[in-house]
Amino acid sequence: MSPKFADLFQALLYFTEHKLVHVKLLLILGLLCRRGSRLTLPKMSTLRNNLCLLGFILSAYAVYVEHKTNEAAHEAENDPLNSFEPFVALCDIESIGASCSSTFNLPQGKLLSYFGIVPSGHLLDVPNAALGMLYYIITVLLDQIQNKCVSLALACAGMLVTVYLAVLLTVLKEICIVCWSTHVINSILLFTSLKQFWRKTEKIKKP
Repeated sequence: MSPKFADLFQALLYFTEHKLVHVKLLLILGLLCRRGSRLTLPKMSTLRNNLCLLGFILSAYAVYVEHKTNEAAHEAENDPLNSFEPFVALCDIESIGASCSSTFNLPQGKLLSYFGIVPSGHLLDVPNAALGMLYYIITVLLDQIQNKCVSLALACAGMLVTVYLAVLLTVLKEICIVCWSTHVINSILLFTSLKQFWRKTEKIKKP
């Protein structure tokens, strides 16, 4: 087993030891099931579009924060007098220990190169947030053509990444408001994808 996948396995073990997390997840899932069962397909589609828009905005802001943070670090290296004004992101809230800028710059902030899918520095070695922007765009397009099967598959893939990053944040004890917000959005998108798929299947079965 490679060291990176071993780290993931260790993180999962650590995560499963926290029963309180399980209770919270079950409560959230129960609430979603109760609310989601009352939504009609048009309302569910509107909800998904709004969630994708919000997720896209949050992801775009994350890309901006990462760019400004790297830019500030470069200026600091070339300015020994520290005359530049440091960049502080809106999601960096010192009073509660939240720092999204430090989270975005973790090695896992670029999963494609972290897992060796593309070389570091490659054109496709983009931040996770940029992949998130693409994810929300594709989700909206799939909803427009009403391809429920592919939409569900995409939501499941997105949820796998979401779970991995959520486990990572829990293990590292990082508070990233933007990250957790997108995790919640992705969870709701998966739930609504399941509801849409089930309802479509039920319609096909009816004579």
